[in-house]
Amino acid sequence: MSNMTINSHMKTLLGAIAFFPILSLTPTAATAANLGFENNNFDNWQTSANTSIVDSSFGVTPTEGNYQALLSTAGEDNSPVFELVFQGPPPPIFGIGDSLQGQNQGQGFLFSQSQITDFGNSLSPQSTYTQGSAIKTNITVNAGDTLKFDYNFLTNEHSSLPISNNDLAFFSINEQLFELAMLSSVESSLLPSSTSFSRETGYQQYTYTFTKSGNVTLGFAILDEEDVHGDSGLLVDNIRIEPGVSVPEPLTILGAITAIGFGTCFKKSIFSHNKN
Repeated sequence: MSNMTINSHMKTLLGAIAFFPILSLTPTAATAANLGFENNNFDNWQTSANTSIVDSSFGVTPTEGNYQALLSTAGEDNSPVFELVFQGPPPPIFGIGDSLQGQNQGQGFLFSQSQITDFGNSLSPQSTYTQGSAIKTNITVNAGDTLKFDYNFLTNEHSSLPISNNDLAFFSINEQLFELAMLSSVESSLLPSSTSFSRETGYQQYTYTFTKSGNVTLGFAILDEEDVHGDSGLLVDNIRIEPGVSVPEPLTILGAITAIGFGTCFKKSIFSHNKN
């Protein structure tokens, strides 16, 4: 085989490698705006009821940047906060009755009442939630990506009181809800708080791995169970999406196979030439 023939084969091989991006396997995480609330607002988030952006002057230092989201059940007693979070009229207890129905329609419901009731009862049977606050946003993820965030459950409640008040914090992925903290589960580990709440868990980290690619709705909520007097809150910060192991696209796989095939043929041609 002449040098001209070898050079021709080499150019063909390099051309195939250049055409197919076989090295473009670096994982890339999904992107979403203002996940850490560093815009000092709820841009790209839907909110319901008592939500705010706070800094370290609140009494807790953000785990990332300067700002963190605060969701609270605090509000005037007998206020229609329940309607801002759940679909349908609030339960007729503690003065939250028919006269308040419909006052906040049109602001958007983030979770349905049945959704909350079913989830709450799966954790604590016969739970009745009277008010709460929530936020939601939409993100796009890849299969294998990992969601990580920090959360801090704060409360003025005491489960030792005669009335049931098992306040609950959770997050959601689409229609699936996940417990973050329930008063009865975390009370023994609560610490004194420097905030307007008497006690808190301190920041904890949660990790969730996505199994499918696509658009996802991410939500957070804090609920007041049974009474409307002892308030609870949820701080959320440092929400991020970390990339998983990327799976090569079909065209990329084809490119790799093609390049290997050219390489094999080229090797055989060289061997044959040397043999002759």
